[in-house]
Formats: sequence, structure tokens, C-alpha cells
Amino acid sequence: MFKAVLFVCFMATPDKCFNAVDVRGPYEDMRQCRNRVFEMKTDITTNPKTKKLLFVVSTRCDKVKEERHHAQSQGV
Repeated sequence: MFKAVLFVCFMATPDKCFNAVDVRGPYEDMRQCRNRVFEMKTDITTNPKTKKLLFVVSTRCDKVKEERHHAQSQGV
């Protein structure tokens, strides 16, 4: 399982940055995660509300534990 993460900075203050973590995932495989990273990056760079405000420094797919399945088996 993988989660999509973008490292994003403000254009006006490039030393002010944050991790934009996907809320749709996690994804079963790296290909799905990379597709989501591309979608998120495209959204940030083409959306009129963000394209002049933010820039994407880097992207990544982090491997995560399958906690959702564990929680479901526990009756949560």
C-alpha cells in the first residue's frame, strides 16, 4: 500500500512549505500512487486558485502499513 505526498511551497515565501498528503488513498500499487501524484500535481499547477500561489517542489509515494484491513478485522 502506498500514499501520495507532494512537497509544496508558497511562491511569495518559498521558505514556507508543507506536505500535501492525499486523502483518497492508500493505493494498492506504486503505479496507482504515481497516477494520483500526477493528478494532484496537475490540480495544483492548473487550478486558478493555486497555480499562482503554490509550486510543487517534489513528489513521492510512501509505503504504508495496511492498517485499514487490521481495523476492520478488529470490528472498528
